[in-house]
Amino acid sequence: MTWGDPNVIDIIYTDKDKEEHAVVLCILLATEPADTLSFKKQFEVKINRYVGYILSDEFKKEYKGCKPIIKFVTKFEPSNEIKETLNLTKNLLKKYNIDFLHEIKE
Repeated sequence: MTWGDPNVIDIIYTDKDKEEHAVVLCILLATEPADTLSFKKQFEVKINRYVGYILSDEFKKEYKGCKPIIKFVTKFEPSNEIKETLNLTKNLLKKYNIDFLHEIKE
């Protein structure tokens, strides 16, 4: 599994093509994880870091009025177990008014 330091945001950009300005924070994962449990632990750390940043005063000041979106980008179709984790994440993030998307980039 190759993704960067879980405490670092991989990519962040603004998407002005959306109805409301959006700030997209990307999590990049190039290879399919061999171990789902390990994936879940690393993914949880990464998501917690992203949410912490989105809820911070720094984010609110820099991206005032922007809709936060966390996008999980993979080069593979996730297993059913990972899809379940992604769906749970999407539902949890709704509570914080954060959109969560998954995109497969080949």
